[in-house]
Amino acid sequence: MASTLRRSSSTLPLAARLLALAALPLLTDQAEARPQDLLGSDGTSYLRPDDEPPVGVLGAAAAAAGDLTVTWNWESTERSGVRVGDEEGALGDAVGDPRLATAGVTSARAEEHRFGVHFELREGLDLDLVLPYRDARLVAQDPDGGGSLRQRANGLGDLEIGALWTRPSDDYDSLTYGIAVGLPTGSTDEKDRTAGSDGAQLPYFIQPGNGAWSFIPRAYVVGKTEEWSWGYGGHYTARVGLGGEDWHKGNELELGAWASNRINRDTSISLRLEGRHADGVSGRDAKIEAVDEVSGLAATNFHDAGNTGGTLLRMFAGLNHVGTRGNRFALEIGVPLHEDVRGVQVSTGMTYGLGWRYSF
Repeated sequence: MASTLRRSSSTLPLAARLLALAALPLLTDQAEARPQDLLGSDGTSYLRPDDEPPVGVLGAAAAAAGDLTVTWNWESTERSGVRVGDEEGALGDAVGDPRLATAGVTSARAEEHRFGVHFELREGLDLDLVLPYRDARLVAQDPDGGGSLRQRANGLGDLEIGALWTRPSDDYDSLTYGIAVGLPTGSTDEKDRTAGSDGAQLPYFIQPGNGAWSFIPRAYVVGKTEEWSWGYGGHYTARVGLGGEDWHKGNELELGAWASNRINRDTSISLRLEGRHADGVSGRDAKIEAVDEVSGLAATNFHDAGNTGGTLLRMFAGLNHVGTRGNRFALEIGVPLHEDVRGVQVSTGMTYGLGWRYSF
């Protein structure tokens, strides 16, 4: 996080120890850290590749000391197969309620690009501005063999403005905490524009906006030794329904822990455990849940607010690299370990993440 390097006298927390032990088979050929590796050509302290958390830990990385930093993060999650609670389901589960749907969603994909600007206002205090762009799509199958329904929406999400404080401690290397506010700037009334469609409102899942103001407190503990870095913490997103709609996406909690190891001067690898819980949609939109006048059915099970939210546990493996002239690159690949959804949804598959940061 900060560019000044110190030895940590802290003890690794249990979660970070477990991640570190799991990473050991990957590190058999690691290069030994040497004090001279931590100095740049001008003799100043060198920013290690593991100074920042893995790319999927959003909102925890501060700007490089004294610099303006621009960032880009991308995450894509694949979903497939009907899921009922914590078990795999069948297509009939998605259309079992005769009021619910004419087709069941069997696959979905959500991508998000987050463009950010971070500035160190003074030592220990960073300000940041983040604008997300979301692209989501789904495929629903007709159980009678009548074909498939494909729907997609993309657009700018909710603008986030936040502050991040970093404090050193005798017990650990640093404590980072902050607060961000999400403005309801993203669209929540996207309509189906595909050929032959009557412009029906798209499901909650693929609307770019959250439909509410968001208040996001976050806190992370970060520690380092000469060869390792580790951390744990999370954030909570509280949504207040003042976005002008009859509905908004639910509150969310994310907690996690990670451990990283430098395999050479410029590159580190990491393992990360992440748990997320999302409340379902609050309220209902009559336009989204409108039924067909002829059949009396909604389009898909994703048009029902009761089929939103759930709990997801994932494991990520990552790579961080410090490039030249202030560039940083990172990637992560995640797999689900446990999932319990609310209602009838689709199962989460692989998650891919990329990141780039440039300080000047």
